[in-house]
Amino acid sequence: LHAMNKDRFVFMSQLDYKRFFSEALAAGKIRYPGFSFHDDAETFLRILNDYDWKMCQVQMNILDDENQATLEGIREAFGPEVRIQYSKGSHLYRNRIEDLSQPDAIYSEAVYAANSADVTILVVGLDSTIEGEEGDASNEYGAGDKRNLMLPETQRGLVEAVMATGKPVVTVIASGSALSVDEGNAIIQAWYPGQAGGTALAEILLGEVNPSGKLPVTFYRSEADLPAFDDYSMENRTYRYFKGDALYPFGYGLSYTRYAYERPEYSAAENALYVSVRNEGQMAGEEVVEAYLRILDADVHGLNHRLCAFGRVSLQPGEEKRVKLPLAQDVFESVRDDGTKAQIGTKFRFFVGGSQPDSVSAQLTGASPVSVDVER
Repeated sequence: LHAMNKDRFVFMSQLDYKRFFSEALAAGKIRYPGFSFHDDAETFLRILNDYDWKMCQVQMNILDDENQATLEGIREAFGPEVRIQYSKGSHLYRNRIEDLSQPDAIYSEAVYAANSADVTILVVGLDSTIEGEEGDASNEYGAGDKRNLMLPETQRGLVEAVMATGKPVVTVIASGSALSVDEGNAIIQAWYPGQAGGTALAEILLGEVNPSGKLPVTFYRSEADLPAFDDYSMENRTYRYFKGDALYPFGYGLSYTRYAYERPEYSAAENALYVSVRNEGQMAGEEVVEAYLRILDADVHGLNHRLCAFGRVSLQPGEEKRVKLPLAQDVFESVRDDGTKAQIGTKFRFFVGGSQPDSVSAQLTGASPVSVDVER
């Protein structure tokens, strides 16, 4: 059985719900897309109002067993006082659920449910019948490889219909690879979370768990941003060489709290980086500290920077810790044209923070990594 791993959920989209939930609390009731909060509302609102919290769309598998696990987990976590309305929304990729139904007719049920609720949790995504290795015999829809980075057309129609209601939407996406999805007031990338994914998602939505996942791949806006499929060069490929603006960059992820980085230091004797990390919010959390290296005085085939170390640190509100990140012995080396490794350049810059040192991450997080220069 798959384990419930809340650390891999990634918040990707900023959202301020303070005004909405404050008004709902004053009215004495909060209803989630099917969820009616009564006694639980005060706890939820206290979390939301105390922090400049950020939520993300979660992409989730649309297979019936995954959907059922998600639904059951949410129902159990929210308890009997919370009324949950459920609509299937759409087929994974067909434009109808039943052969005799009208195309996209099921959207009306989802729209009705969204209109009758205060917040909608919209679960979309892929499964192994759409993404996999080329030539999977069981893949009747996409022949293994995805055709593009978009959701299937029928799911895009569902997202558009639900968003048109004007009600707040938390989009949950389940997939095993990157998708270009930015619709929703909040976004969580859930990958394929397993049989306890619904429980993990509900605990994150309720603020019982502070998410700390970071993206292990780049989420591009379109397949047009990528080189041709038969181009095996690294030019404009991965975060290390990509020259455009990603939708969600490698290493990106949000939290319910805020972390500050100060006093970066490189120890030549230990071949390690040190940095002070402080939790400036009011919720305990775990931060993934990321370190990147950039060559300042040489060009290595257009290399931007590369991840050279990372570590995880747990911090209570207001707590500060000095974090050590050991580096590989060949950290200053790069691969030459002949395939061997050697030090290229003499001036280097380490960046240490909660993301990579790119403009999109800085815009999404509101912060940039600290840096320290090294010459050798």
